[in-house]
Amino acid sequence: MTQYTRKKLRKIAVFIGGFTLIILSVVVGVLPGPGFIILFPLGLSVLATEFPWAKNLLKKCREKFAIVTGVFIPKKEKPPARANVRAQIDKS
Repeated sequence: MTQYTRKKLRKIAVFIGGFTLIILSVVVGVLPGPGFIILFPLGLSVLATEFPWAKNLLKKCREKFAIVTGVFIPKKEKPPARANVRAQIDKS
């Protein structure tokens, strides 16, 4: 099996799995419990592993979630450079 075929099969599998979770979230959404809240972002994050549009949509959903709930989701910070760490240690 060639590398191209494996990539295509992976993309198809991610597409099917992600959309299955999203459709399942809509079906479970009418039932009592937090099904939609859990399954929809899960399906979207599965799709975001292969598709840039899903990654952008997931980012927008996280921002809206933070605004609606008031939860602060910290952004990843870059680790300080080695020179800065040594300077901070020397100051101590």
